[in-house]
Amino acid sequence: MKRKQYSNDLRATVLGEVKNGRTVRSVSDQFGISVATIYSWHRNQVPQRKLSYKEMEKRMNRLVKENESLKEDVEILGKATAWFVQNGPATSKGRTSSSR
Repeated sequence: MKRKQYSNDLRATVLGEVKNGRTVRSVSDQFGISVATIYSWHRNQVPQRKLSYKEMEKRMNRLVKENESLKEDVEILGKATAWFVQNGPATSKGRTSSSR
């Protein structure tokens, strides 16, 4: 099976549409180009930078800290939700709906 050849202008147009916020699927449908082909063009257009070990370690440490912080946030929100379920939301006069 012979591969289709697409012009550089068409590639630029398709990638421009995606860059401007359209979904790859909608652009694929409009131009009759497979989603995989568009992703391949995008991957080949954007140079992939290799990270050094130190950069990866730094990024990993930052992500671990961010993850810990997000876990704390989830725990606090869970406790707040439980409190509101038990006590109900406060009204503008400082009373709860259950104290009326």
